[in-house]
Amino acid sequence: MTTSQMRDTGGARPIGRPREFDEDRTLADLMTVFWRRGYGGSSLSDLMEATGLMKGSLYGAFGDKREMYLRALARYVDGNVAELAAQLSGTPPAEGLRMLLDAPIRGRRSGDLKGCFLCNAALDRAHEDADAAAIVRRGFASIGCMLVDLLGRLDPLRDEDRIRREADLLLAAYSGLRVFERTLMPEVEMERMRDAALHAVGAPQAED
Repeated sequence: MTTSQMRDTGGARPIGRPREFDEDRTLADLMTVFWRRGYGGSSLSDLMEATGLMKGSLYGAFGDKREMYLRALARYVDGNVAELAAQLSGTPPAEGLRMLLDAPIRGRRSGDLKGCFLCNAALDRAHEDADAAAIVRRGFASIGCMLVDLLGRLDPLRDEDRIRREADLLLAAYSGLRVFERTLMPEVEMERMRDAALHAVGAPQAED
């Protein structure tokens, strides 16, 4: 929502949405701001404009800026990451592994460089906020479980230790590619890293 959209027909800025506003939708708006701008880069005015709420309404519903950030990050982990897990659980394993590692390359290709909110938070906030770090660890653990499932289905004869090691390798590859996505690394280099990671775990290669 833009500043102009927040004004009524008389040109006056509204006090805020009624208290019965959709909190989940508003939290999604907050998440989008923090995802794109990071914690330090998100000002109160950014959050107010994105949600259409004034300071008092935001604080009353979500707490201060730190609480807003933590709730937005938890929403990402419990929503976006969980949805990805559900999607990949019904996908052929080799396809699912490639889909996950392709995500940063697709972002780089499209110019949508916001990256992964979870990976962004690991660099942006987790090192100085124990609560943010706990949510980040939970998110990475969820992705790790996805990878264990995909690798186990890729080759049911693999032993558990090998699957765990390979899942750790792919999680590191995914996180690294998400960082490279935001640094505008050339696509061809990211594709080479993706292919090397998939080859390392014995995932069949697909034609681009």
